[in-house]
Amino acid sequence: MLSASVAVWLLAVSCTDISRVLAQDTEGWYETHPDMARIKHVNQETHQILDEYGRTRFFHGTNVVMKEAPWYRPFEWTPGVSSFGERDVQNMQDLGLNIVRLGHSWAGAEPIRGEYNQTFLDIMKKQTKLAEEHGIYVLVDVHQDVLAKQLCGHGVPDWFVKKDWVTGFRRFPFPQKLKPFTTDRDGFPSPQSQCNTIDWSLSYLSVAVGNAFGRLYNNFDGLGDAFAAYWKKLASEYVDTTNVVGYNLLNEPWAGDTYADPTLLVPGVADRKALEGLWNRASKKIRMVDNDTLIWFEGTTFDVLSGFNNVPLGDGSKTVHSFHYYNPPQLGPLKDTLYNRHKDNVRLKTAGVLTELTFWMGDDKQMTGLVEAMSATDANMVSWI
Repeated sequence: MLSASVAVWLLAVSCTDISRVLAQDTEGWYETHPDMARIKHVNQETHQILDEYGRTRFFHGTNVVMKEAPWYRPFEWTPGVSSFGERDVQNMQDLGLNIVRLGHSWAGAEPIRGEYNQTFLDIMKKQTKLAEEHGIYVLVDVHQDVLAKQLCGHGVPDWFVKKDWVTGFRRFPFPQKLKPFTTDRDGFPSPQSQCNTIDWSLSYLSVAVGNAFGRLYNNFDGLGDAFAAYWKKLASEYVDTTNVVGYNLLNEPWAGDTYADPTLLVPGVADRKALEGLWNRASKKIRMVDNDTLIWFEGTTFDVLSGFNNVPLGDGSKTVHSFHYYNPPQLGPLKDTLYNRHKDNVRLKTAGVLTELTFWMGDDKQMTGLVEAMSATDANMVSWI
């Protein structure tokens, strides 16, 4: 659940005074169409997201992700437990927030290859519907961090990574540690507490993580096809869902097998050499069942420069560039990232939304940084989640 302190801060900086917004409805559009409107396309001249009535829409919200089984947050509110239920969405509505980036774990959806867990998907749809009932849009997000449980991360199903892909001393977490972790017969670190001895963010530099991402991008054993098939399944579940603002293909994808191809570490190179192919593969499957919902795509994990030749399937009016701000890897202030992303939007003829950012609550300096970040996004007419 959103904590009281988070709620107070969001209310202070979200710049959302409902009565004032209604007072500025000079064209009477919201009075004429008071219900939720489908998000249909991107204006390629203004680089803004439009709804079905042609209105420019801005989004302020939060991320909701469960990074372990059962892969969804409980509906019931319990002190000290992260939830996503009636009380949470009511808090969001009261604060004037209008979007949630809702994690749809592939691990939770396809525990056995080729067999989808409909119970899990129905729970996710129930939470999406709950958000709709409170005027909140949902960005369907396939989330991952360091890809797999075998790699002390999460995201893909347990069947994805094979124990024999990397052998000898180069096994995970080399080179972060020179001695590989002990594992069970399925390749999971055993004991699991070994994962607490490394920096998870540096695990992307391990041989095993790069190898696994490379196999995904190269469609080894049909893994890219399986990823695309999961997106087709998700799209078939959400097609024509009023409050679904888009499909976020994959959170913070790593560059790929950087040991086999070190050029992937050059900012921008992996976007076009590794990611574009997978994004197109998944988007083609989505468009088999859903022609309208916007496809949101991210650059590689370090996300410094965008190197995409084009947006997925080439139509910027049906895509959104989902980007993050963390310092590092970004070295300058947020306003510099927003400026660079605007240039990307112009080049790719699409829109961009800040879907994660580095600022945390804490002391006065951190709080000031949060307010400045929100002011920067508003000044640049960029939505944030």
